[in-house]
Amino acid sequence: LSAVVALCQFALAGVIALVVLAAIGVHTLHRAAVDQAISQATTYAESIANQRFAPAVTDALANGDPAAVAAVDRIAREQLLNDRVVRVKLWTREGRIVYSDEPRLINEVFPLDAADLSILKSGKPDAGVSDLRAPENEYERSFGRLLQVYERVQTATGRPMLLELYLRFDSVTANARALGGAVAPAFLLALLALEILQVPLTWRLV
Repeated sequence: LSAVVALCQFALAGVIALVVLAAIGVHTLHRAAVDQAISQATTYAESIANQRFAPAVTDALANGDPAAVAAVDRIAREQLLNDRVVRVKLWTREGRIVYSDEPRLINEVFPLDAADLSILKSGKPDAGVSDLRAPENEYERSFGRLLQVYERVQTATGRPMLLELYLRFDSVTANARALGGAVAPAFLLALLALEILQVPLTWRLV
């Protein structure tokens, strides 16, 4: 009887450990998948900045020339805005929005924070969840949770500007769920197989 009790105790402890490891593993896989999806979104923004926006980013645009603003607007609406990308903003170092697909934002001024200025200085893209409570995000609140992706672009004279893309966060997590869904079953199956294999071995030892 004591052997059966010992075996049951071992099996129960194994099940508890299995559940804990599975929860930790699935969470870790999901977090890694989200990080990868955000990295892909950042790469996407970098490609957009270099291939589509860079030629239209001029000193005339920085100075508010209507023709330059209209040229960027055509690029944004024809090649960029879609179900995934819902907002575009282009900032000067001084925090003035020289272009947005939301016309009410153009020429509005919101001082850039240290992270934004660092991107302008280093040229290294970055991304983060949008703070919809911020004044500059007033017109994005209806979209729900968004991912902001930042990339530096420069005029021909080297004047740096900050390109900001807003992506639906659901589009990011959808890729993460797909990746996690592909990996998680194999991970859980391996844990379950380990538990099953340990039970007869433990019985023999007992």
